[in-house]
Amino acid sequence: MSHLDVRRALPADAPAVTGVIERSIRVSAAGAYPADAVDAWASSRTVEAVREMIEATSGFVATVDQAVVGWANLDGDEVDQFYVDPDAGGQGIARRLYETIEALARANGLDQLRAVASLRAEPAFRRFGFQEVDTDQVAFNGHAFTVVRMTKRLDRPLPARPSPAGMRPAATSPALMTTRPADDDG
Repeated sequence: MSHLDVRRALPADAPAVTGVIERSIRVSAAGAYPADAVDAWASSRTVEAVREMIEATSGFVATVDQAVVGWANLDGDEVDQFYVDPDAGGQGIARRLYETIEALARANGLDQLRAVASLRAEPAFRRFGFQEVDTDQVAFNGHAFTVVRMTKRLDRPLPARPSPAGMRPAATSPALMTTRPADDDG
């Protein structure tokens, strides 16, 4: 049985994350956009640019048996990147990554999340509770892409209740989350 985990991305994860991004775009987005646009999108990231993104944002990787199979990050109030290797689909990876991002957003006091979703990612964001704000055309790497701008309102977390004397609260930081059974791939 495979072991699914979500943890903070490290700069050393940049090569694996770059591979997941490229593979996800090439396979999963192939039917959503013209082939030349998919190629331009998939080949647009360097390992160094991904490393810088990992260092500058709150990024997480999903691993199965320690191999990186997913990547997502939170940049301010935007779910900026969200990719799962297509060979790892159906294992709950997308849902686990999203739950980690939302938990971090709530812990940071955010009351809303934004996403600019590709046509391929839009259904997953809907399943996560996002609603469409509008559809737009964006230019990227010399090609026009239809994207869906989406938002999700977050309920404010309840204030922490004092714990009984001598008891310590459980760790709930997204960086400390451990594996639980995967039931939905988002």
